[in-house]
Amino acid sequence: MSEKIKVSADLQEICFLFEDSSCEHRGYLDIKTGEIIQIFDDIMDPDEKEFLDDKVDEGGERYIAIPNAQSHEGYQDMEDFIETVNSVKLKEKLYNAITRKGAFRQFKDVLNSYPKEREGWFKFKDEMVMGRVNEWLEEEGIEIIPQKSIEIREISLRKINKSKEICTRDRKKG
Repeated sequence: MSEKIKVSADLQEICFLFEDSSCEHRGYLDIKTGEIIQIFDDIMDPDEKEFLDDKVDEGGERYIAIPNAQSHEGYQDMEDFIETVNSVKLKEKLYNAITRKGAFRQFKDVLNSYPKEREGWFKFKDEMVMGRVNEWLEEEGIEIIPQKSIEIREISLRKINKSKEICTRDRKKG
């Protein structure tokens, strides 16, 4: 088996694009830099869209299209989640919701009245999407190296002034 391509990229952003099943939105992963290119066919400035399309086309194999989730997978996720619900009454409401037109919207509307289960749904769904993204990355032979996070610390004005005093004293000594 060949060695995986290691790419430093934002896995959460890849998951977001993967989960978006609209045909007006496309995403590409630059396997050299980890940059994620998003193209919105319906709302993007035409010149910017053309520039990005050309960039992807000219990049050849450097850019890998991020696939979109299939609606049947999302529907299956709802069914699987319902099986994890303990309340018989809520299970019944959720099953009724997904058998009607607008199943995804109906499902979310029911969960809005159950905050704990709603949070459980989002966690469950995120795990399912992450699993599918990891399968796709495995098929493509890509290993995502998490990007290093930047630590942001608050510092008081008093500490800043004290720091300046120390620096000023050190310069005077030298």
